[in-house]
Amino acid sequence: AAMVFNIVRSRVNRCLVVHTYHGNVFRGYFGSVVSWFVRFVEQLAGFCTDYVVVISEQQFTEIVRDLRIVPREKAKVVPLGLDLERFLAVSPSSPSLREELTISRTSLVLGFVGRLVMIKDLETLLRAFKVIQGKIESAVLLVAGDGPIRGEMVSLAQSLGVAGGVTFLGWRHDLPVLYRTMDIFLLSSRNEGTPVSVIEAMAAGLPVVATNVGGVPDLVKHESSGLLVPPGAPVALAEAVLRLAGDTHTRAALGVE
Repeated sequence: AAMVFNIVRSRVNRCLVVHTYHGNVFRGYFGSVVSWFVRFVEQLAGFCTDYVVVISEQQFTEIVRDLRIVPREKAKVVPLGLDLERFLAVSPSSPSLREELTISRTSLVLGFVGRLVMIKDLETLLRAFKVIQGKIESAVLLVAGDGPIRGEMVSLAQSLGVAGGVTFLGWRHDLPVLYRTMDIFLLSSRNEGTPVSVIEAMAAGLPVVATNVGGVPDLVKHESSGLLVPPGAPVALAEAVLRLAGDTHTRAALGVE
């Protein structure tokens, strides 16, 4: 529409076209043929676009260098602006959900917050949790959010034999309290832009174990504010969690960072 509008108007009266990427569907969503076609369409759209706004340096690299959607001079990084005051206020004395959810004070509580969709790769998360629970029987996994694969993931938890340790909470509006309940925040996505849940968890002082995809490494500095693992690798995800579970000093240090 913008291209047609600009074709029929003089240069001084043309509209300025700005395209914003908060994430993308170039990887992890489709097969190779459809992904190529989506990339081709976006490259065509790039010709009539004046500026492309991305929300992280990693995404800038992906859009400009890796995928060549637009040239470097057309892309600008504008980080997300979030009100984190209520998460920064979370402290050891803040209320938690452990009593409500009948979770022992000594249990290791792992958590995920987000849409329950394929790109989040909850299957890897649940398979990693099976490994973790094999080492730490009292470990608990809280899954907050909802989406089209919830039923499938509930069934998978049952078939893996970990349903007793996994609680699907649905959407929650008390996120600061939820984050206070967790010991470690997990993200198993195959692709991400800049995940808001990771920002919130870090603001609440949680160490993060996440997959090294999209804009995640712009947020989580490996061995500084969390641990990064390859996508689709449940054993690697589990090993990173077990490392932190057995080292409360490192866990606390990562949360502070």
